[in-house]
This record gives sequence, C-alpha cells and structure tokens, in this order.
Amino acid sequence: MAAAHAERRQNDRVLFPMAIRYRSSSELLGMWREAMMLDVSTGGLRLRTHHPIEPGDRVELHIQLPFRQQLYVLHGRVAWAHETAAGVEHGIAFEVEPDHQVELGELVRFLMQQPPAP
Repeated sequence: MAAAHAERRQNDRVLFPMAIRYRSSSELLGMWREAMMLDVSTGGLRLRTHHPIEPGDRVELHIQLPFRQQLYVLHGRVAWAHETAAGVEHGIAFEVEPDHQVELGELVRFLMQQPPAP
C-alpha cells in the first residue's frame, strides 16, 4: 500500500519527525491535539496521531520549529489514513494559497538542510 502512495506523490519528502499540533474540521469543538509529523513536502505531510481522522476531513496544522520563532500555520485535507502499531498514520494534502506556496517551499528547503535527528 505504501508503494501506491509513493506513486501518486509529486514532491520529494523530507524525513523530519517532530511533534506538532492539529485540529480537525470533524471535531465538534475543534479541540487541539498533539501529533507526530513524520515527513513533509511542499505538497503535504505524513502525520501520526492517536485519534483517527477521516479521509476528506480538513485539518489545521501548527508547526513550531524548535530553532525558529516563526509558527507555521498550514491547512490541508486528509488524503488517506491507516492504522499502524504506533498509531494512525494520515497523508495530509496541503491546501495552500499561491502567495503562501513560496513560504512553504522555503520551510521544506530549510528542513532539507538540517542534520537528521538522532
């Protein structure tokens, strides 16, 4: 199944596991939750959660890099979800306005230059 996701992928992904916050449009109160971002590209990211998010749901993501002050606020839609032993993994396709695409590209390029996590 992972190969099918890779075939549809149009952008190179950067492995950069880190904790982020998200909220889903299907949550009645829009409660913020913690999740683990596993990798990211200019087209989307892979997210591991302890709560399933339905494919098609919209999400708001807050990414705070530990070595930068800027908070990245991104919006996307869940493209797929599947259970793993560590939690539920989700593919999030970004919904980015054209004027924010440059900023997103800069974020991904910056992460590509960082040393891998230990």
